[in-house]
Amino acid sequence: MTTRRAVPATEALYLACEREAAKSDLDTSEIMQCSVLYEELKRRAFDGNFKLLKTWADIQIVAEGY
Repeated sequence: MTTRRAVPATEALYLACEREAAKSDLDTSEIMQCSVLYEELKRRAFDGNFKLLKTWADIQIVAEGY
């Protein structure tokens, strides 16, 4: 079982990327930066588990209403 470790700054930046991506407002360099954030968050907070990160992000998206 994986224990989630909070990484608040990276989480906030990643969710900002998700919000902007939902509006289709990201340019190529921003997409690359968001990709790096995604990989860092996945590694540091979710032990590399995509499904855990996806579940967490989906819950945040619903909670924020976007």
